[in-house]
Amino acid sequence: MPPVKRGRDQEELPEEPEKKKPRLEFAEVDFGSYKGCGTKDGVAVGVLLSPPKLLQTCKAALDTKDWTKKGGQPIANVVKMTRPGTEEIMLAAPVSPDGCVALGSFLASLKAGGECALAGLNVPEELQNLLKSGQVLFVPGKRLGPHPHVLKAQKLHPSIPKPGPDAKFTFIELFAGIGGFHLACASTGGACVFASEINKKACETYVLNHGFYPDGDITEIEASEIPKHDLLTAGFPCQSFSVMGSQEGLADERGNLFWEIIRLIRYHRPRSILLENVPGLLLNQDGATFQLINQELNEAGYHTSYEIINASGWVPQNRQRLFIVGFLSLEEHKRFSFPEVPPPKLCVRDILQTDIDLTPYTLTDFQWEKIRTSNYYLKKPTGRVFDLDGIARTLRSKYRRGFQMCSQFVPQEGKNPRFLTPLETARLQGFPETFKIPEQEGTFYKQIGNSVCPLAVAEIVKKIIEAWNTN
Repeated sequence: MPPVKRGRDQEELPEEPEKKKPRLEFAEVDFGSYKGCGTKDGVAVGVLLSPPKLLQTCKAALDTKDWTKKGGQPIANVVKMTRPGTEEIMLAAPVSPDGCVALGSFLASLKAGGECALAGLNVPEELQNLLKSGQVLFVPGKRLGPHPHVLKAQKLHPSIPKPGPDAKFTFIELFAGIGGFHLACASTGGACVFASEINKKACETYVLNHGFYPDGDITEIEASEIPKHDLLTAGFPCQSFSVMGSQEGLADERGNLFWEIIRLIRYHRPRSILLENVPGLLLNQDGATFQLINQELNEAGYHTSYEIINASGWVPQNRQRLFIVGFLSLEEHKRFSFPEVPPPKLCVRDILQTDIDLTPYTLTDFQWEKIRTSNYYLKKPTGRVFDLDGIARTLRSKYRRGFQMCSQFVPQEGKNPRFLTPLETARLQGFPETFKIPEQEGTFYKQIGNSVCPLAVAEIVKKIIEAWNTN
């Protein structure tokens, strides 16, 4: 596929959004403005405040609708809060975006004198009664902060170092994974001032290599708690847009996280943004999803350009990714251009290890037989084994666990083919030789498959810096 390049030069943009003050602890939120479960104020968040004796009842009610927030604060040992106007201690149970929208609309209807049986909301009857009686409160917009395990881990490691005098710019990394954007920005003179990642194993690899433990769930972090920065980077979750995924777009729980980017850039107004996703984002919902994303970025004040870039110019892998770059300054936007992708210089043979025992990575007879009898293999037998003098197909997060579907293997003389080693996958992604691989190799295959190619990203960042500095 030839590279796709689009730019957008707007002479006029909406007026700069007024910087919002941090939410009050018990602020009211207009849930009718939410598109799906997201809005310019981010993903819908909120908590149920319950006396300890009613906590399990609330949990059971939330679970019947799948409204307990996944990956957020635990239902037990959660933050204790005081009921407004009293000294009564309440426990805060986080609610999923769908639940927040339903409960917020339900309470709004009650306040307006409507009946509780709102069409389509189907709030569990027991929870309706608790809310109507005032024994349990729903608090929309409440963010609980980092998960307890994040706070505990952060105490065991150094804090993020303050930018030194030699730092050319500051950046933050959302949905950080193991720090692919961090490597790219640091290599071009950037200093990281904040990182967020919800996956515990990825955070462990991140701190192993970057020295500090990222904050967790970004939806639970107030924008005011994040330092000012010049560049916001984010490889927001792509499963909702990938041809290998659900393709539900912004309606999906993961795709919905794009609204967190909007929330933060409207608050902080970084000089530039750099976002990454799969090329399928352009086609999702017949292009409507990307049109909405671009529109929201424009309305937040950013002039945007986008392009599909293949990392094959820097690593021996056919890895096409969509990059979106935005500038607050129209002049900087006009000066920006994406880097030219050089012809491939490396082949798969260049990244292979030869100095270790490769037996643990060799396919068993059972594994190899399952692959050879699969429909895909029968149609194209050569597609599952690397051409050592060519480049690899896209490395995926399920390279090791989901090997039957589309993983490629290294041919071995007189033996079954083998998996790439963890170090070889890191090399295939353009990670430095000094990058530390965790002891649990299985989790690393997933982490590295989800990462960006730092070498390709670094070239884009250099172009952003040029646009900033050119007079």
